[in-house]
Formats: sequence, structure tokens, C-alpha cells
Amino acid sequence: MLSHRYLPKVLLLAGLLLSLCIFAASGEQLHEAHLPALDNTPPLVKQTIEKAYENLVSGKQSADDWGEYGKILYANRLRSEAIPALQNARSLDPENHVWPYLLAYITLLDSSDKTIAYIEAAYKLKPSSLDVCYLLAETYASVGELDRAISAIQKAYELAPDNLYTNYYYAQLLMTDRQYAASKKYMLKAAQLAPTSSRIRARLLQIAKYTDIDQSLIPSASQATDEGDIVYPSSIKAETLSRSRLPANMHEIARMYMRNHKWRKAEHLYSLLKQHYNLTVEGKSNYAMVLTILRRYDEAEKIFNELIQEYPDITVYRLGLANLQFITRKPDAGANYQWVLDHAGKDNLKSRALHGLGIIAAGEGNLSRGRDLLQQAVKINSSSAEMRIDLIRVYADLKQFDQAFQQLAEAEKLGMHIPAGFRNRLERARQTGKK
Repeated sequence: MLSHRYLPKVLLLAGLLLSLCIFAASGEQLHEAHLPALDNTPPLVKQTIEKAYENLVSGKQSADDWGEYGKILYANRLRSEAIPALQNARSLDPENHVWPYLLAYITLLDSSDKTIAYIEAAYKLKPSSLDVCYLLAETYASVGELDRAISAIQKAYELAPDNLYTNYYYAQLLMTDRQYAASKKYMLKAAQLAPTSSRIRARLLQIAKYTDIDQSLIPSASQATDEGDIVYPSSIKAETLSRSRLPANMHEIARMYMRNHKWRKAEHLYSLLKQHYNLTVEGKSNYAMVLTILRRYDEAEKIFNELIQEYPDITVYRLGLANLQFITRKPDAGANYQWVLDHAGKDNLKSRALHGLGIIAAGEGNLSRGRDLLQQAVKINSSSAEMRIDLIRVYADLKQFDQAFQQLAEAEKLGMHIPAGFRNRLERARQTGKK
């Protein structure tokens, strides 16, 4: 029997062996998984990975435990180290399509044979997953199997016929296969879904060289000003990357949360960035916007004022401050909206300044001025349904109901759902006005 004075040393040795190399406790033989060298990683990344490894060591080492560890490694750019952990998750949970999907995503640029095997396995498990079908198409295209890629993206399109990315990539693959007439339908649909994309406009102009396209359906150069790439937003990848604690990834994920109106998640990332890294100028502006939406007005106003002091000529910071002051009913809001209107070079900033000034004027009882300003805002930014709703309210207050219902119809064309109660109140006001 061991002496009690040797027991701590034995336990320490056992813990060390377990932390160096973990094997399956069950009959399933798993891959080795080590804690990677983290000497050159940021402290927050190191802390996150070490905590995940500690949870794995001390836990039951289930598929979820291995999967979580693999996701954290991949999210923090330790791709090769993530593979054995995800393979273990797959071994323990062979019916879950997420594990072969992530393995396919990680190996996409390195190993075509393994990637194809992984993504085909994921497709077999869940053919109804848009993420899986899209990556299946990308995988086949990457190895030159164009017919199989087109077949896979067709499956993705059938799952989501109104999706920008499936339409755009379907058209791209058909163009690569020189099926220009067939590609036209999908690229035109993509143009409807993203009318400001310069990339889609360029593709339509290219298609038009080989098949007839109504020129009125091709966005103009002045309209298609967005030069951003069109990259499919995989929900599985996004969920995995949410574990990243690298600053560039955190900024991108926070922006994604903002686009999806997940404000508290965005705030959490920006607060971590502020605590552990230096927030970029864009990050500060976004953080202030998020704080405004979460009604942490004093913190937001402090950031906006700091940005304006450092960059006095940047109109978007002044617009953010104006919006905040409008919400908190501070009298300086009007002056700041006017400053933006006087200094803005872009139409979207001018329209937002006019929008703010119009609401303020109407709220002060100057309905005619409010209407005129909102009309200008809508004329500049004809794609904004929200601005039209505010214009409807002013028209109703002025008892100009024909114009109000005209704007209501335009807002619906832009995809805005008009609550039945709002429409009924507007109709009752019109009937009362006729008496």
C-alpha cells in the first residue's frame, strides 16, 4: 500500500500524463490530442485554448467535449491541431454532419481526396443542409469536377431559391461551363437581391456578350457601387468562428452580429476587444452604435465625442452622435444633423441627416418643413422603407392621405411588412378626415 506521503506525487504524475496525451476511456480508440505550443499567441487566445483543454481533460471526453476543443483550435487558426479533435468527435458521434463538414472545410485547400470524402459523408448524413450542399459544390469545383459542382449547387438552389449566394454561385458555375443563357436567370435574380453589387453588374455585362439581356435589368454603374466580395455565410462556420479570440476575427464576428441584430453578442466581443486589444477606429464607432442600441447612452456618447475630437471631419461619427442625441432628446441633435448634411459627400449620409432633421421638424410642430425634408431624404434614398414610414406619419398629420397610402404601397414593394393595425389606423384617419 502506498504511503500517504507519496500519494500527492502519484496524483501529480497521473495528471501530467493525462494532460500530455488524451486517449479514449471507452473501447473506441481515438486520436492523440495535445495542448499545442502557445508561447507566441495573444494572452486571450492562450487563456481560451487552455481553458478548453482543461475542460476536456476533466470532463467525460464526449463528442461535444472533443468537438468544442476542435472548434476552439480551428477558430484560433490552429487548423492542423483541430483535425484530430474533430475526428474524435466524429468517431464518438458518427451521425452528426457537423464534424465531417468542419473537417472538409479545414482540409479544403490541402487534401482534395480527404475533403471530398468528408463533405460527401456530411451530405449523406444531412442532404437538407444548405451549408453542406454549398460546400459540396465548392469542393467539386476546386478539383475541376464542374458537372458535379453544378449538380450540387442546384441542390442548394432548390433548398434556398431566393438566396443571394446560391443564385450567384449557380450562375458563376454555369458561366465557367459556358452555359451563358442558363446562367442569366440566376445572375439576374442575384442582381435583384443585391442591386448595389458591382461584381454582379460585371458578371451580367459579361453574360450579355453571349446572350440577350434586357439592359434595364442590369444595375447602372452609379447604382452598383458596392465592391465587396460575395462570400457564402456558412452558419456552421460562423458558429465555430464565434469562439475565436483573435482580434481580426472578433471584429468580423462582431460586425456579423450587428448585421443580424444580435446586439448583446456584439457588445460582448467589443468589450473583450477593448479590454485585451486596442479597438480600431471602426471598432470604436461600431461599439458606440451597439451601446446606443443597448441604451447605454453615456458610454456611447463618450466614445462618439472622442472619435469626433480625433477625427473632426468624419461625418459618420457626427451622424452617430446626432442619432444618439435625438434618442436622448438633446437639443444639439439638430445642429449635428445639419453639420452632416452640409459636409457629407455620400448620398446615404445626406439622406440620413435629412431624415433626422425631418423628424425633428415634424416633432416640433412644423409639419410642412418635416414633410419637405423627409421627401428629400426618400428621393435620395429610395430604397429605405423606414424613411417612407416616417413620411407616411407626417402626411397623415397633414391629412394628405393619398400621398400617405402611395408611400405605404412603396414601402411594401421594398419588402416591409405593414402591420394590419397601422394600416387600419391610417384608413380610419382618412375616413375621419373626409367627414
